[in-house]
Amino acid sequence: MKSIYTCLFVLLTLCLTVPNLEAGKLHPLETADTSSPQTTLKSFQNVFIGARPILDKISTTGFSPETVSALKDKRNRAIHCFDLSKVGKRLRDDMGPEAVILLAEILARIELPPFEAVPDARAMKSEGVTLWKIPHTGITIGQVQKGPRKGEYLFTPETVAQLKKFFAKVRHLPYLPGSALKKIGPAGGLYDYYSASPRGLIPMSVVMALPSWARTVCSDHPLWQWIGMVLAVLIGIFLILLIRVLISKWTKSRSEAGKKGIGFARLILPLSAVIIIRLTSYVIDEQIGMSGTVYQVVEVTEQVLFIIFAVWFTIACGGVAASIIISSPKIDPKGVYAGLTKVLCYLFFLAAAFIIIFKGLTSLGVPMVPIVTSLGVGGLAVALAARPTLENLIGGLMILADRPFKVGQRIKVKDHDGIVQRLGMRSTQIRLLNGPQVKIPNEEMARAEIENVSLRPNLRRSANITIEYDTPIEKVEKAVAIIKDILKDHEGMNPKRPARVFFNDFNPDSLNISMIYWYHPAKLWKAKAFDEKVNFQLMREFEKEGIKFAFPTTTTYLVQEDGRPLYFTPVKDSPE
Repeated sequence: MKSIYTCLFVLLTLCLTVPNLEAGKLHPLETADTSSPQTTLKSFQNVFIGARPILDKISTTGFSPETVSALKDKRNRAIHCFDLSKVGKRLRDDMGPEAVILLAEILARIELPPFEAVPDARAMKSEGVTLWKIPHTGITIGQVQKGPRKGEYLFTPETVAQLKKFFAKVRHLPYLPGSALKKIGPAGGLYDYYSASPRGLIPMSVVMALPSWARTVCSDHPLWQWIGMVLAVLIGIFLILLIRVLISKWTKSRSEAGKKGIGFARLILPLSAVIIIRLTSYVIDEQIGMSGTVYQVVEVTEQVLFIIFAVWFTIACGGVAASIIISSPKIDPKGVYAGLTKVLCYLFFLAAAFIIIFKGLTSLGVPMVPIVTSLGVGGLAVALAARPTLENLIGGLMILADRPFKVGQRIKVKDHDGIVQRLGMRSTQIRLLNGPQVKIPNEEMARAEIENVSLRPNLRRSANITIEYDTPIEKVEKAVAIIKDILKDHEGMNPKRPARVFFNDFNPDSLNISMIYWYHPAKLWKAKAFDEKVNFQLMREFEKEGIKFAFPTTTTYLVQEDGRPLYFTPVKDSPE
């Protein structure tokens, strides 16, 4: 908020800086009439003429909340005559009052045309023009072509942007007769007083008590303001660095102790920086009172830093939120749900970060439509370049939907056989049974045939027991009975799947007994131990009964070409 003394001076002097224009009485809730260049210039005068009763009341009864509010209302009505659409929202609080003061300084030094010479709405329409310039100046009142104030005649954005240049050209000129602009304060004119006066809680008496060198004006501001701004910035930087050091030491001690809470600590620095940056900007703008170009630089810098740290804080919140959700006992930290949770959390908070960037840049007056358009074209190029990554992400979602396997399960896929170690959003990690680790992109996993070994309900053994051809039939029947007896109500048997034993075939070199049984549950090493137990028991029982296992044998017959038997005569070795 600007100093109330500045408001008083502005209102008192501006009412006499345009002596050639007539004034009209405004209704309390009526805004400035800006229907034509004539009414806009007249409204600029009438706003301040209407302040005379307020000034009289202040001179007799002093300040009160009502009079201060009334003065602010008059100031806002004067600002209403300017088109500030191209000024960022963050800068309007200073640019508006500054534009009023600069225009007042300029009009106090130049000749204004008679009221009748300023065109009204009818004259502008008949001439087919939308702009009018104060003669011999670049100060232009133009019709707004779009937006909520379409059709109004306001001091154009180009005029607002060049008011400082215009003022610099006439600053050396004396005030015209009839102007009430008097040299007051530590500087010498209205704009100098505005630039050098303190704001907020700093009283003018404190400034006047400073040494003369501290009140020396340098680049439109006294030295005490420059010194105060530098100190405020240095204190802000020191506080941010101090917080960073403290957080670093705290997180290091927590990490060594194996304690939790480090994730939340990462939020403290960006959040503290956001608060400190806002406070520093408040002190510089609202207490020390930097204005003009310096104010704009401070505001832009503060807003850019605010956006950076706010985005940092927002994205860090995504990581913390994901960690909190994944810490639930229902979610496997290495599973696809954990990966999906991280992706969704980061996407959500990344969208929030983009909103912060969009709003922040918009408040500075940065046109976002071209940027958004370019981002759309660039986004298409990025999407094409990131096609493999997107395919893997979609593949991860398909695996999540189908759930063909989980972390810790054994699967067979693409000639690989191993245990799933991690199911990410881009790839699946498998520890092969022979030791190495392999990563398979989710896009390939989603299309591949997957055998989930861990989901088999049992382990099936199918074996052929072969005995010699010359085994008597009673012994063959006994062999079948022995095997059935061994597998009767065996370990790991499911009643719905009893063992199957049959004398089922005559092999070329043996009699074949088929043995099939299932082991429940599908515990590989327990099943192997049971297989060994069955084998030993078979060998013992067959040995007791004199049943011999058959071995592969072949008989070779040698004949002559005509079919006659081939006889061999052994020849004794003759002595040498």
